[in-house]
Amino acid sequence: TVHEWGSAIAFDGTNYLVAWTDDVNGSDIYGQFISKSGVLVGSNFVIDDSPYPSDNLLSISFDGSRYMVCFPDEVDSTNQKWDIYARFVTPSGTVSPERITICDAPGSQHFPCIAFDGINYLITWGDFLSSSEFVDSKGRFFNASGVPVDTAFIIFDTLEYKFPIGAPVIFGGYQYLTITTRALDWEFSEGDVYGAFVPPYTGIEEEPGDMEIADFILHQNAPNPLHTTTDIRFQVSGVNGESTHITLKIYDLFGRLVRTLVDERRESGNYVCIWDGIDDSGKEVSNGIYFMRFNSGVYNEARQLVIVR
Repeated sequence: TVHEWGSAIAFDGTNYLVAWTDDVNGSDIYGQFISKSGVLVGSNFVIDDSPYPSDNLLSISFDGSRYMVCFPDEVDSTNQKWDIYARFVTPSGTVSPERITICDAPGSQHFPCIAFDGINYLITWGDFLSSSEFVDSKGRFFNASGVPVDTAFIIFDTLEYKFPIGAPVIFGGYQYLTITTRALDWEFSEGDVYGAFVPPYTGIEEEPGDMEIADFILHQNAPNPLHTTTDIRFQVSGVNGESTHITLKIYDLFGRLVRTLVDERRESGNYVCIWDGIDDSGKEVSNGIYFMRFNSGVYNEARQLVIVR
């Protein structure tokens, strides 16, 4: 009997990619594309067939050009040691030859979950020493190439003898929301649900003498939703009186660039940029949810805006 479990799904604008664990060859990761009308596109294909058995849960995110599929592998069956890996898959079904190591720290890691903010991925997982010694839920940022851009950090820890089981995560336009269940045991006895917001990665390390990051500000656009035009206000702070190169860009839900509003050096001060819902080609964009992203090199922030005409 072949067992299939631990499925995950994401959408690229044209098709869905469904991935699952299949034990036909020792617990490998398989995928299948499905159209918006529910028709299979192509055949089942192998995403990962390493010699290590994989397990649930899986997680998928689409960054606008390709999927990242995350999964746990049992790298040491004697000690029940599990690590988390990932592979890229294009919308045409091409799987990257390299496996990306997400976490191979001491102990075991399970329940990966992934979300994309337009620039970086946030990948979360559950970290434990043994089946009875759960430690905490952690996260780490990776860029669109799968390269880590910071160190792993704790999102949820053990609270009053209840340990967190994973940390499902979603990006909401300008910050991530992640949740967990803290329970006394794997039967979820006396389980409680908690949540936490995580801001996007900025690359900023606040040290004495650093410039005031708060002097760079991206305000929420107004009006929002946009009907005809909307004002996007932002504040720039130069270093030692020098101008700063900034960008202000609009992206759609799939991370595709829609409009570049600012891409130049600006002096310190307050600015307002007006967007009329037109893309870089001069065409009117459709109704829906978009993201405006402001970047100054040391400050990076995104906010959600909506178009309703």
